[in-house]
Amino acid sequence: MRSFKTLASAALLSTAAIAFAAPSSALTVVIDDFSDAAQSITRTSAGTTTLLDNLPGGGAFCSSIIGCYRDMATTSTVHPGMPARAVEAMVDTSTGTFVHSQEAGVIAQTRLTWDGLAGAGLGADLSLLDQFVLEVVSSDLSIEWELTVDDGTTSYTHEFLASSFTITGVNFQVELPLSIWSSKGVDLSSVKSISLLANGAQKGFPNGLPSVDTEIAFFAVTQVPEPAMLALFGLGLLGLGAAARRKA
Repeated sequence: MRSFKTLASAALLSTAAIAFAAPSSALTVVIDDFSDAAQSITRTSAGTTTLLDNLPGGGAFCSSIIGCYRDMATTSTVHPGMPARAVEAMVDTSTGTFVHSQEAGVIAQTRLTWDGLAGAGLGADLSLLDQFVLEVVSSDLSIEWELTVDDGTTSYTHEFLASSFTITGVNFQVELPLSIWSSKGVDLSSVKSISLLANGAQKGFPNGLPSVDTEIAFFAVTQVPEPAMLALFGLGLLGLGAAARRKA
């Protein structure tokens, strides 16, 4: 009896372990892991700075950046009467992160766009995948994020907040089902572009947010394993336990 209980418990624990490990073992399409093609923008006055397809080597980064190229654009506005304030945005390849940082009194946002060389389009088929996964290192003061998917005909932007999940020193994942976009008519079998906006210019803060620092480490699209497969594996282990009980 003890042997059966031990194996049964092991079966349940193994099934749970697989459930927690599933995202890493599931089919994953990397949008950007920020390990290649460093980019940096610093602004101390109103205006926009855009870096387009400025990646040396281009195709060398196809494994870590979807479509091989990444655009980055930062827009800032200094509230009238305020002294010059800085906003910085960068892809830091030494840490593998994207960072948006702004001082108090700045109204700013940074958009990352993946749309191939010179906006030619990704032509990506995401129809067999299930969710976007964003690994967030920090996202303070309720900075708003916007994720836009465009198929060339239909585009939809989903807004979300990540800061409520922040735990100091611990990365966390934001998971967004692709059904959010397909339900709005976006053709996921032929995605032209994907863009992610770190928005430090929220409507509720007309004079600019207090100082903001936000950082992400990984952006991908994943396929979630079928629950039935996890259940079958667990039942298989339970069957082994029953067989061991009969032999005992």
